[in-house]
Amino acid sequence: MAEKWREAGLTGAEALRGKSTPAGRGPPFLAIAVIRFASNEDFLSAMRGDGAAAILGDVPNFTNIEPIVQVNEQIG
Repeated sequence: MAEKWREAGLTGAEALRGKSTPAGRGPPFLAIAVIRFASNEDFLSAMRGDGAAAILGDVPNFTNIEPIVQVNEQIG
């Protein structure tokens, strides 16, 4: 799957596991996947492609939590 997204402009990815808040409470998010694309247009194209359907379709194999997708812009 990652190969299809690389062809669509994927430049990097990382997976983060939530540990806690600064006050020591449970994390607001169980996990965060950060995926980087060369441009917003590349991201949108990848999300419409076969790779996205397969990757997002695999999420229920790991959790019953509905994913939240947020688009960000790097400023620094």
